[in-house]
Amino acid sequence: MAPLHSPATQLLQTWNVSPPPFAGGDTTTTVLPSTFFDLIFMHFHPVQRVFFYDFPHSSHHFISSELPSLKYSLSITLSRFYPLAGRLLMHASGKPELVFTAGDSVSVTIAVSSDDFDELSSDHAREMSRFHPLLSKLIEKEVLAIQVTIFPNSGISIGTTMHHGVGDGATYSHFMKTWSAVHRFGDLAGFSMVLPPFFDRSKMRDDRGLERLFMDELEEFKGGDGLEKWDLHGCNDVVLATFVFGRERLEKMKKKTLARIEPALPTNYFGNCLGICCVEAKRTEVVEEKRLVAAEAIWEVIKGLEEGVMERADKWVRNVYKYASERAMTVAGSPKLGVYEVEFGWGKAKKVEIVSIERTGAVSLTESRDGEGGIEAGLALPRSEMEEFVTCFFNGFMDEIGGS
Repeated sequence: MAPLHSPATQLLQTWNVSPPPFAGGDTTTTVLPSTFFDLIFMHFHPVQRVFFYDFPHSSHHFISSELPSLKYSLSITLSRFYPLAGRLLMHASGKPELVFTAGDSVSVTIAVSSDDFDELSSDHAREMSRFHPLLSKLIEKEVLAIQVTIFPNSGISIGTTMHHGVGDGATYSHFMKTWSAVHRFGDLAGFSMVLPPFFDRSKMRDDRGLERLFMDELEEFKGGDGLEKWDLHGCNDVVLATFVFGRERLEKMKKKTLARIEPALPTNYFGNCLGICCVEAKRTEVVEEKRLVAAEAIWEVIKGLEEGVMERADKWVRNVYKYASERAMTVAGSPKLGVYEVEFGWGKAKKVEIVSIERTGAVSLTESRDGEGGIEAGLALPRSEMEEFVTCFFNGFMDEIGGS
């Protein structure tokens, strides 16, 4: 296993950034109870993303001109997203709670790397171990940790580690877009561009008693190694690669549907609002049939959601552990999150990677950087498997669907 911080990376300093004193209202402590949606992801590995930005200046220039305002804008942003500075408390009896107490903070680490910025932020297969030094681990009961890494005279990366039990990709991207807007335009202008987070849990109805069911099932699976079956972190020579699908090619695969929770939650809801959708197809058909068997199987399941997204919700947690034990492929992220809209004033990100797919058996999905309707798909595999996949991908699948 690669060391947490390789010789190519030098850690300079870590700060604890707190929201201003008025955050969380007038009370000293604010409690945000977990919902049944949060419980699904409570024991998942943290979600880790790295944003790469071109910044052709010295380390000194970034530290003196950008870092102070980056920390200040984070503090101001946490005045709205104060639960991210809090602590996730797992009670022996009762559901987990996200608790913010005045003085709580987010750790922010600054580092310098001698790695090749342009090569690391490219699409081809790169050693996964090179991404580990760009990310900080969560300690104690933290739910968010941030690391800013400078690649002198080339670029910077912002690596984030967030506990999946407190929020999904929509909550995460909402926070990042707010932070970048405040950093770029100031607090008043930045806040006017992005809605504040919506914390009201009363809109999350639990008519099916899922909270109690999920808590019982999480206790049942506690201590097992189900989720660890996905984890490639300890494997040798794991690589990360990106595959880009242009708009024309996607149009040939496109299917649409609409499924939602009733009553609908606001788009700025803070927390998790993701269910579990399971798709099965025979391996022989996927490999041998000259048609998009997997896509067709996914489409059939999507059509089934028209009956209601909550119809099979009582199986969600059990299915997570079942499919994890079988090393089923999952999906992380979404092109709808708009992560390339996270701009701090240094231009659009050169690349955004979901590094944690190494530990969750997932394919990451992100909108294409060019903004022309394409998709970037990230995949982590041992190098030998990646080489086989690349051959099949370009000589089989891409030829079959055609386009660009």
